[in-house]
Amino acid sequence: MTWNPHLRVEMWAPGGALYIGFNFEDHRVRSVYRAKNSLKVFWLGFLAFSVFFSITAWVGISAGTNIWIDVAVGILLVCVGAFGAAQTFIICVVLTEESIRCGSVFRRQSMRLDQIRYRLEYEEYQESPEGNIHVHYLELVPYDGDSPSLKISKDDFDFDHAFWDWVFRIPDLSQPRSGLR
Repeated sequence: MTWNPHLRVEMWAPGGALYIGFNFEDHRVRSVYRAKNSLKVFWLGFLAFSVFFSITAWVGISAGTNIWIDVAVGILLVCVGAFGAAQTFIICVVLTEESIRCGSVFRRQSMRLDQIRYRLEYEEYQESPEGNIHVHYLELVPYDGDSPSLKISKDDFDFDHAFWDWVFRIPDLSQPRSGLR
């Protein structure tokens, strides 16, 4: 490993976490894809609502109209809103010349581009009280069967045409080429 004195600065999210480190290898970032703005607006709205609810619950306690459980629920909602807002501002997909990585608050996955054997696109049905939710995924399957695949939600990110052009060059698992085993 050779030392390169250039400082690499990557902004994972506007207003979010800032990564500063020394660049020991020359990795040129092709593209960084962030969460959709609609997700950011939803979680910021949820956070604003929960803060307003907490304040009104606290005022209600001092006025004698609310009980402490209202404040506890408000604090719980603020925590959930803060986590959701932080998640949407930090999550991103980074495509470099050598690898692709997907990072969030608690989980980071990466895969070298030369390890990708197939792509798999599918949707999962997740049940919720409001009805079924369809989540569309892009999964990159490696050559090595022991290595984990990289699973990216297509609904969460604003991918551009260059990303999809790159993805469509990867063979589709549901339509394998003849001669490959």
